[in-house]
Amino acid sequence: MKSTQLGSGDPCYPAPLGNAERHSHWWSLVRPSRLLLITIVLLSACGRAPNSSEALALLRSAEPALDSGSVTRRVWADGPPWFSCAEVLAKVRTNADSAVIREQLANWRPLVLAKWVTLRDTSKGPVTDPGWCRATLHDSTVHIANGWKPVTGTLLPTGDARLGWDVPAGTRRLVVRQGAHTVGKDSATVDYFLAVQPNANGVGLGADQDTTRRRALLVRSGGEWRAVHLDWPVTPVAGSGAEAQH
Repeated sequence: MKSTQLGSGDPCYPAPLGNAERHSHWWSLVRPSRLLLITIVLLSACGRAPNSSEALALLRSAEPALDSGSVTRRVWADGPPWFSCAEVLAKVRTNADSAVIREQLANWRPLVLAKWVTLRDTSKGPVTDPGWCRATLHDSTVHIANGWKPVTGTLLPTGDARLGWDVPAGTRRLVVRQGAHTVGKDSATVDYFLAVQPNANGVGLGADQDTTRRRALLVRSGGEWRAVHLDWPVTPVAGSGAEAQH
């Protein structure tokens, strides 16, 4: 975005009075009616907040990783203890036990639909200590070759470590759908979205459905806009699992 400074020739920030003679001849040629129209247009332009394209450029300049960072998904092979596969699938899209099910296992559903994993209970019948639901990865050799890195978590009731994978799912993409909204003389806010451009792993994980909405504060100083706060409260729009950004 073009930087604007006082005295630079920008009509929003006129040159010092010492240069007034230089411009007096030009203004004398403008008809009064046209002069009024030009004044109204200039005042409107000087007071407007950045449009969507300008806001996008400001956000990219403030934090380039917002529009290029890699996206990694954690996929657990072991569900939480004492929850059967039936319970996990029933609760994965609800708020019930969300801390241990939806927030950790949301990507199980797209993986099952894509036939990448099979879910089985570790014990038959009603799950009792220390039973849980386990995801078995199909074609594990192929997936490991595609970047699935084994990880371990907290201990299960059996004393064994919880198993899973960190999976590269694609690239972060920054989207601004509307221009900024003025909130003060030299300040504005803009809502933006962090989406995922999925790779092959991301398609199977449903990462293309994962979008996060955020709000940024923009300020103008010396005629130049810049983004100063990008981390206002995050609102999940849709999700398919835990995420790490690099």
